[in-house]
Amino acid sequence: MGRWGRNLLSVVALGCSRAMDFTPQKNTALLNYLRRHVDGEVRFDSTTRQLYSTDASIYQIEPLGVVIPKTTVALEAAVQIALEMHVPIVPRGGGTSLSGQSIGAGIVLDCSKYLNNILDIDPQQRSARVQPGVILDQLNRALDAHSLMFGPPVATASRANLGGMILPGSPADFGKLVADETEKWAKVIRAANIKPD
Repeated sequence: MGRWGRNLLSVVALGCSRAMDFTPQKNTALLNYLRRHVDGEVRFDSTTRQLYSTDASIYQIEPLGVVIPKTTVALEAAVQIALEMHVPIVPRGGGTSLSGQSIGAGIVLDCSKYLNNILDIDPQQRSARVQPGVILDQLNRALDAHSLMFGPPVATASRANLGGMILPGSPADFGKLVADETEKWAKVIRAANIKPD
């Protein structure tokens, strides 16, 4: 290889090692897009990211940001935006995971503040419709008036959100028996209607 070939390779290598990092601009664009299209709290500040970087486990992973949707439409919008921008989502309830399932480097979706209502209880069908932020003890207190109870026994029942209990590895998933029981009890789960391109 001649003198110009070696010089060209060294210039190309130098250029590659100094590639521009557009991560801050991408994060700012994501933050602005979420704030424009999501009815709820969109927090990308350092304090919030630190608070949501831990759960009941020994792990710590700082998220990109936190979205606390006020409506199911806002939740669907946040998921759709994350999907379109190729950003992972981390659903979070009470943060009671002992294995780090409620922390991650993406956007944390916290439904516990606003999406925490019991929508309907049908004693004849032995069913209830709830939002993902409903706490297990909250549901069982409401079901008690009908002599009903949601079955999975978890030690964190005063903090565990039902949305988190249906996920693999949740506090309710400490054995095949309980996992099957949770799936049996949570027979109808409405998922956000998200369609990738």
